[in-house]
Amino acid sequence: MNVRKLALEAVIKIIDEKAYSNITVNEFLNKYELTVNDKALFTNIVYGTVQNLLTIDFYLKPYIEGKKIKKQIKYLLYISVYQLVYLKQKEYAVVNEAVTIASMKDRFLGKFVNGVLRAFLREPLRDINELKGIEYLSVKYSHPVHLIEFLLNDYSFEEVEKILIENSLIKNDAIRVNTLKASKEEVIKYFNENSIPYSEVSSVSNGIIIYENIINTDVFKNGWVTIQDISSQLVAEVMNPFSGAYVLDMCSAPGGKTAHIASIMNNTGKIFACDIYEHKLKLMKKNFERLGVTNVRLQLVDARNVKNHVKEESFDYILIDAPCSGLGVISHKVDLKYKVDIDNINDIVLLQREILESAKNLLKIGGELVYSTCTINKEENAKQIKSFLKANSNYEMIYEKQILPFEDHSDGFYICKNIYNYSRKWFEGYFASKGLAKFRATQVFEAIYQKQINSFEEITNINKEVKAMLAENFELGNLEIEKVQKSNDGTTKFLFKLNDGNLIETVLMAHDYGLSVCVTTQVGCNMGCKFCASGQLKKIRDLETSEIVLQVLAIDKYLKEQDKRVSHVVIMGIGEPFDNFDNVMEFIRIINDDKGLQIGSRHITVSTCGLVSKIKEFSEFPLQVNLAISLHFPNDEKRMDYMPINRKYKLNELMDS
Repeated sequence: MNVRKLALEAVIKIIDEKAYSNITVNEFLNKYELTVNDKALFTNIVYGTVQNLLTIDFYLKPYIEGKKIKKQIKYLLYISVYQLVYLKQKEYAVVNEAVTIASMKDRFLGKFVNGVLRAFLREPLRDINELKGIEYLSVKYSHPVHLIEFLLNDYSFEEVEKILIENSLIKNDAIRVNTLKASKEEVIKYFNENSIPYSEVSSVSNGIIIYENIINTDVFKNGWVTIQDISSQLVAEVMNPFSGAYVLDMCSAPGGKTAHIASIMNNTGKIFACDIYEHKLKLMKKNFERLGVTNVRLQLVDARNVKNHVKEESFDYILIDAPCSGLGVISHKVDLKYKVDIDNINDIVLLQREILESAKNLLKIGGELVYSTCTINKEENAKQIKSFLKANSNYEMIYEKQILPFEDHSDGFYICKNIYNYSRKWFEGYFASKGLAKFRATQVFEAIYQKQINSFEEITNINKEVKAMLAENFELGNLEIEKVQKSNDGTTKFLFKLNDGNLIETVLMAHDYGLSVCVTTQVGCNMGCKFCASGQLKKIRDLETSEIVLQVLAIDKYLKEQDKRVSHVVIMGIGEPFDNFDNVMEFIRIINDDKGLQIGSRHITVSTCGLVSKIKEFSEFPLQVNLAISLHFPNDEKRMDYMPINRKYKLNELMDS
């Protein structure tokens, strides 16, 4: 069997017939008898050619431009160039095989292929680095221009490049230990005894990275493990349902998260798993039998219509693992990047909204709804949830995380716990959902902010069970001080290092009326004001509420040695506060709380360059916080030159707000 000819047929099927790459590869491997080496070569050629299609086309273009080439010959040239450039295979072997395959159709085609490949080998590779901007990203990382332009709506050029790099890497599979049947230690022992290469991960409890196929091993067949990406495993861990809970999984196929929830609950309670496709439910049933899952009831129903089949306030937890554009899993589905239809994303957003609407009244008071996707598009994630929360005041955000593909080398994922992210009101709801009195929330809040504990064990007025619950679900984070710089005028600058390695600056200023801290709200800034250094950096990301809170706490601890404390807070460091509105508002609630940092609302000032829509929203904020507007120039003409925000909001509109 000619493995290169098979690879050519598979590539044609994936690119020309729009077949799924993973399904196509598995079909060919199951259909044809190949040696272990040939299976590896076939898989490498198929995935590698599809992965690098646009780059290969760029390399080949001078040699085939203007020529009418049959698709089979064009793709034959593609797989040949992939072998020459990426696999560094012997030139004569690649060329001879290509000529042989082409000549099966027509010997003149063999001569043509020979001529193109010989000409390609005589010349140096075209230099991708001569390209600029989006075209450079498109060719370098083989992603369509329209997809890159779409990603740039949400992320900086540097972030998008990191995403594309990660998408281009070949990913090893991750597995989850199924604790219904085995412990992590037992699985690792099996791997060691059978010389199966693996590595442990720290971001989830039972995740392991594997470096070879384990489908035919006893550990998989017996249900000790299941294939599941690390970021996907976070979803059930974030939910962390209690034993005996009633759970609704509204979009459950293929069932990995459903099974994970079942294992956390140790097969207690009841999980109602819904999907619209009967064949997917049958596959789930078979997988659940392998894994020993017994507390799931499968339901053939459209998630949008679930509300018509169950009573309101029936569930302790609801999971919406929503249909999405899948932009976070391109590294596992190498053909997806060529198939993404940006115009269809609006329809997906509408579908997600309808599912959320169907779910909203089915949750018990104090219950938790977890919304997750495998995309990195903010319209489907943060903006979707923000819109839902605005329309449903009885819901409150308790956790939000966007995982980008380059973080921990996992899939891009969005899940909607650093303890400093949450207000006292949120904690009251959280403790009530656990069957605990609201005053416990006040005790914990006081310990965190007034006693500024370093460990939950330091809280003396709660029992060990509550301490254990806090330790299991939250962390007491901190900011690492990289540098402290004091000026003659009494100003002290703090350079903090965030967990992701980014650096931010916070300034402590001494005044007659007290000590004021100027906090940062973003890494970089998108406002682009010419006179502002941070405006030239471009925004990398928003700070979480906890990262803003911890700036004040870190400086408060610094001042404690001098028997002093922060008395005023100005929100005007790096970044535009109103471009990170929700996190900034939650920060204000926390520092103003009389059980928290006790900073009076009149001692808090928010500074904006003029985001009018957010100024209007801020006017409805219940606390009487000071607002400062950076005008800098007295007229639109001058202000527009230096402050791009003025192109959207003119001075008269700004003053009216």
